Amino acid sequence: MTKYNINGKLAATYPYWRGNLNNSSYKSYLNIINKRALVSSYMQGKGFQPNGWYFSPYRYYTTRPCQENPDWVSEVVNEYNSNCFYISIYKSNKLKLGQGVTFVFYISLLDEKLIKRLQLALGGCGQILIINDSFIFRVQDSLSINEKIIPFFNKSGPCALLGIKLVAFECLKKVAYLKSERAHTTLEGLNRIKKIIRYIGLASLAESLRTPHELCEAKCLSLATPSELGATPCQQRTLAFFFARVGFSLVLYGSNLSSTVGFLRYTSIERALIKIPTNKMSVFIGIILSDASLQKGRGDGRLQFKQKYNQFEYFYSVFFQLSHYCSKGPYVTKAILHKKVHYGLAFTTRSLPCITELYHLFYIEGKKIIPQNLFDLLTWEALVHWVYQKSNIKFFYLSGERRNKVYGLYINVEAYTIKDIVVLMNVLMIRHRLSCTLHIVKQNKPHIYIKNKSMPLLLTGIRPFISSLPSKAPFFFWN
Repeated sequence: MTKYNINGKLAATYPYWRGNLNNSSYKSYLNIINKRALVSSYMQGKGFQPNGWYFSPYRYYTTRPCQENPDWVSEVVNEYNSNCFYISIYKSNKLKLGQGVTFVFYISLLDEKLIKRLQLALGGCGQILIINDSFIFRVQDSLSINEKIIPFFNKSGPCALLGIKLVAFECLKKVAYLKSERAHTTLEGLNRIKKIIRYIGLASLAESLRTPHELCEAKCLSLATPSELGATPCQQRTLAFFFARVGFSLVLYGSNLSSTVGFLRYTSIERALIKIPTNKMSVFIGIILSDASLQKGRGDGRLQFKQKYNQFEYFYSVFFQLSHYCSKGPYVTKAILHKKVHYGLAFTTRSLPCITELYHLFYIEGKKIIPQNLFDLLTWEALVHWVYQKSNIKFFYLSGERRNKVYGLYINVEAYTIKDIVVLMNVLMIRHRLSCTLHIVKQNKPHIYIKNKSMPLLLTGIRPFISSLPSKAPFFFWN
């Protein structure tokens, strides 16, 4: 049993043998001790001893639910290495607009006692899941979010939410209010909620950035200011802090894209924000014309690029240029051809809407074609990647200062139809002013042959982009 003083703070524990505390035999004793503490350190060791007699063969304790200080909870949330407040859009045929809004408070820890204490501090809401060695505390019902999670973290204290946690919480409050006003049932309100979700993504990206170039990239991604998103002044100050942490500088579009290997799965809104700049598009076009393949299932398209081990250097030079679009690093492949095992390297990009656009350009009913707008796509840089993988320059060494003699360039185009090959030749002749013809070589394989007189023009055009690729003799022997 537990008794509290006038202020309701001091708990005094009594042996169970006396019965209820309202018993008259205890009232006289309580008047004697008055305001002194009823349980001393000595009594806690031996029990309650009125008149020097030793009692307490059995003691039963009861405790009042504690009023948790939000400071330590905020510290746990701030130290968690990921965002804890999530807002997501889900699809449902039962809803008028076909989309709904849901909230989740989520945190994963290795300490079972701490996760249970956290659940108790937040009013006992939510559920605890055990996955492998981790204990996950999750609250996803709107009632608990509105009545327990938001009021708890809304309290001000010396250790409040910081950084992206503060931004996400403020956005969660905003969306919860909009949902309570039934704003998600209208197209305008749903679009406003999507903008707020996108604002969280931008803030999360800005917090993870460290260099001015990367931060400038996040700034360029921002299509609306925080005030336009309906952000509170606190949200505006927080995001402004992220963007002002380092200075901005004017950089070439697409030159500051960093690797995203190892990043978490992107949301649909984040995937829609990703675009392919001109310099990266040239790399995509060049490798798609040669060995890369595009795949598309029910969702968006993705690119897969494979090379043999002897093309190790070139393979990694391409991967480092396109790592911004990859979630995982390269991996080893195995193929059996003519009863021989061949090993290679490959990487696969994320499934992105921007790659889906390329898929629709280069594929019809699952078959690779040459797009009709190739004239606009086949730049000198794209031509470098195509020629690097599919060409064979015939040369031989001579004595004296002139080390070699190049007769021409063969480009393997056996994967395309004659109609597509004609389109390729037209682009080479009209855009790049290269004189070329169609040759049928061994085993009736079609090749585009760039004549010897066009080689100086070709090598002059591709020379600025060769330095980024591993050395290949035909390119560097040309004087």
